[in-house]
Amino acid sequence: KRNRLFTLDQDMRVRETTVTVLHTDGEHAWIRGDLASGDAVVIGRQSLLSEGLVVAPEVVEPAKVVARP
Repeated sequence: KRNRLFTLDQDMRVRETTVTVLHTDGEHAWIRGDLASGDAVVIGRQSLLSEGLVVAPEVVEPAKVVARP
């Protein structure tokens, strides 16, 4: 399981965020980490990214927050 994901800050710079993957089912992932509702998470082409890179994101349907600790 992966323990990191990429998010975007307000300047569209890539930031690496450490998370705990609780479960995946092939389509969805349940994670625990320092994320807030509305944070932009990169879901594609992650192998091309590095910390601090400025990107032009394509917005897709937002994920739903199911539960918060």
